Amino acid sequence: MSCKHTIAALSLACTFAGAAVLPGAASAVGALADVSVIDRDTGATLPVHQHLGRYWVEGRPGSRYALRVHNRSGQRLMAVMGVDGVNVISGETAGTGQAGYVFSAWERFDVT
Repeated sequence: MSCKHTIAALSLACTFAGAAVLPGAASAVGALADVSVIDRDTGATLPVHQHLGRYWVEGRPGSRYALRVHNRSGQRLMAVMGVDGVNVISGETAGTGQAGYVFSAWERFDVT
């Protein structure tokens, strides 16, 4: 996987039932939500690679992708999502305390 083909380092800064899960706490992310990257043209789920506590997805320039999030908990979940370190809502450098998506209990949603 070369750097020019790496499109996303997935980071979720989540707030769940009053507790914060900090970026880099990879094991906690999978316990709260399933996150996958979908190729919007083919519908295929891209393989996720873990390296140094972060998740990476290899993509192709010009392709269209979606982040598919499934809240695995019975409570609301807020997720601040970043692609290549950029908040997908605001365009700022991604970090905790920023605008994010709120997912209802068990909700599934594709962020395009």
